[in-house]
Formats: sequence, C-alpha cells, structure tokens
Amino acid sequence: MNRLDSIEDGNKVVIVSSTPGIHDFSPTSHALYAENVKNVCIVFTDIVGFSRMSMDIPPMNVMDMLQDLFNRFDELCDVHGVLKLETIGDAYICATNLMEEDDG
Repeated sequence: MNRLDSIEDGNKVVIVSSTPGIHDFSPTSHALYAENVKNVCIVFTDIVGFSRMSMDIPPMNVMDMLQDLFNRFDELCDVHGVLKLETIGDAYICATNLMEEDDG
C-alpha cells in the first residue's frame, strides 16, 4: 500500500513516504520539503506504446532512441530555463519556475 504522511516542520511541510522511491529526486533524499511557489508547471512525458514498440526493436536501438530524445529535451530545457528533474524509463520529468532566479 502506498502511503504519504505529512509532518509540519516550522513553515514547511515534510512529505514522508513508506514506499521507497516515490518521492526521491536525488539518491540521498529521505523527505521532500514543500514550499508555496507561484506559477510552477511540472511536465511529465511518457511515450505512448513504448513497451509494445520496444519489444520489436533491438535493445541498443531503443536506448539510442531514448538518448536522442532526452538529449533534445535537455537542450530545450537549457534554452528555455526549465529544470530537468528526472528520467525514468521512457518518462521525462521537468519543471518551470521552480528555482529562484539569480539576481547577479
């Protein structure tokens, strides 16, 4: 069973999961601190039919295709100031307006 607990820690909320990996965006994270941020957009991508398609294509070709696609996403993120959060299998996760702008 997936379960998320919310614990108040001062002005922040800590989300703790009993399911390993459900909240991990870094290898050392054990909790996710939530803050109120305006105008954030989180984008989750997934290739429709990926499992079926990858069954008919040699594994190295599948990896090359994903690498090419994700490299293009990375370039677009760099151009538009989007933060890449994670790639998981054929999924790509990124966010806009999540990081504070540097005034320097």
